[in-house]
Amino acid sequence: MSAALAGGTPYELNDRNKPVNALTNPYQSGDDRWFMLAARQSVWPALANAIGRSDLLEDPRFADAKAIGQHGAELAKVLDAEFSSQPLAHWKGVLDEARIPYGVVQTPEEAAEDPQLVASDIVVPIEGAKDLDFTVNNPITLRGLARTPSRRAPEHGEHNDEVLAQLGFSVDDIDQLREQNVIPVAAEQEKAK
Repeated sequence: MSAALAGGTPYELNDRNKPVNALTNPYQSGDDRWFMLAARQSVWPALANAIGRSDLLEDPRFADAKAIGQHGAELAKVLDAEFSSQPLAHWKGVLDEARIPYGVVQTPEEAAEDPQLVASDIVVPIEGAKDLDFTVNNPITLRGLARTPSRRAPEHGEHNDEVLAQLGFSVDDIDQLREQNVIPVAAEQEKAK
């Protein structure tokens, strides 16, 4: 967006089979899980060694950053074959040990349990909901203003009295509207009767 606003040409969508940089590309593990490498080309020797393919460092197509850039599709194909040979748990261990940056493409269920989402206030507690403990936080923040805590949506008609009073209706007027079934009775009001 910034490039377009400044008159520049934004990058085209990434073609994972022909990446600009094969080290910042999604790959599928042997158990059909996806992860995204997010590495600079300078970590290529560490990655090649970590995946047991130090022989690739002698391949002129992958000898330096310029060569890797020119042969990104070929390197992606090699990495596809390697990463598809083992399950995600294996590659997480390998990449973590080699300190190669990557991210797992999580399922919605995994994302809901991700402690980082709670720590960064993306997933937050929700007030007043009977069957729900957490929800996704409002993504909008305004400098100097605290976010309003997340809470459940109101029941149908729950705030009728307050809204109608603000519009100038008296308590007797509101009761009459309710008796005439002009306005619904909220669940809490129903229980109180």
